[in-house]
Amino acid sequence: MNYIILIFSVMCAGIKSTFSKVGNRYLDQHNNIYSLNFYLFLVAWLVILVVGAKSVFPIHGFMIFLAIFYALFTLLSILLYIKATQLGSVLLSSLIYSCGFLVPTVVGILFQTETMTLLQLAGIMLMLISFGISAKANEKVTIKWLLYALAAMFSSGMVSVLQKIYRSSPYESQMNGFLVIAFFFIVVILFCLMPKPLVKPNKKLAGTSVIIGIALASINLCNLYLSGVMPAVIVFPVLNGGVIISSALFAWIFLKEPIPSKKKIGIVLAIIAILLIA
Repeated sequence: MNYIILIFSVMCAGIKSTFSKVGNRYLDQHNNIYSLNFYLFLVAWLVILVVGAKSVFPIHGFMIFLAIFYALFTLLSILLYIKATQLGSVLLSSLIYSCGFLVPTVVGILFQTETMTLLQLAGIMLMLISFGISAKANEKVTIKWLLYALAAMFSSGMVSVLQKIYRSSPYESQMNGFLVIAFFFIVVILFCLMPKPLVKPNKKLAGTSVIIGIALASINLCNLYLSGVMPAVIVFPVLNGGVIISSALFAWIFLKEPIPSKKKIGIVLAIIAILLIA
């Protein structure tokens, strides 16, 4: 069952990635990237609220404290990644961002007595190679771009670390309530960042936000659960590597995007890497 949930999360991540491309087509001066993220996180929060409202109370200080950091790192990972793509290669930015799984993997081994086999290490190395093949580019690299890309990667990894911390706390039974609070903070922050005066989103942007929001809620609910029942060395590399496969698949199905030969090689290597890791 845990592996079924893991596969479901990977599929949701592919849907989120694919429809994020669609949502970017409908942005304008009144509905920018902050507005899009506000609407999709609002939908995600409402979905999580339905699932986790009963587990919000009693509210503990630890829950609030960790939820604030969860919200901040989630937002930072998104905003820093967007900035990195504006300053440099989208492909290289995606490559570095996808390596965020290294943060919780290392933390799990160093501080949570998790172990890594030689097969799993080989799988992780093969996963990194698959990223490089899938996102190879020759654009100019600048220090400023690299700092933003690395910061986005670290922030993404810290979200996973916080998931592990909360799931190993005495309050893990309130994990869905924890997400309700964290996503509430995210919605409030994005509301402050989005353009004013508020403009009603067009139907296409609204529809895309609903799809991405449901996928985002599912990803966070699944990943928070999985972080407490499976080792980090399995969960996070498989999640990041699986996105390569699911994103390419859904982009081909929904957007009719062809899969280049290099991408196909990267997908095959990612599948092999996932088998080695898991």
